[in-house]
Amino acid sequence: MRSTAGRLPIRIFSVQFIALESRQAAQNSIAQAQINDNAEPPQSSSWPNRPLLFLLSLIAGFGVGIAVIVTQDMLVTGMRSIDEVESELGVPLIAAIPNIRQDHPADIVVDKPTS
Repeated sequence: MRSTAGRLPIRIFSVQFIALESRQAAQNSIAQAQINDNAEPPQSSSWPNRPLLFLLSLIAGFGVGIAVIVTQDMLVTGMRSIDEVESELGVPLIAAIPNIRQDHPADIVVDKPTS
């Protein structure tokens, strides 16, 4: 039988040698770099482009607003005006309940009893 005890130190030495060579090669490539110009900060930011983002957000806001209004208008059913009632039913409207936007509608009756 052969003994591998003599070969083990040789393999460790060769692995250490390869590691040393690669370390030296990395250091040499870094050492060959040169600084041509000093780094200077930019005069203005390249991103974000604030005027462009403002314009795009304005356009998107108008688009979303119009879409919401159109959707709400399409979802509302019923007749909204006197003209719609008369045109749909084909008869003249005799009376309508006013749309009162106050906390106490009874105050209107007291203030304007003939209305």
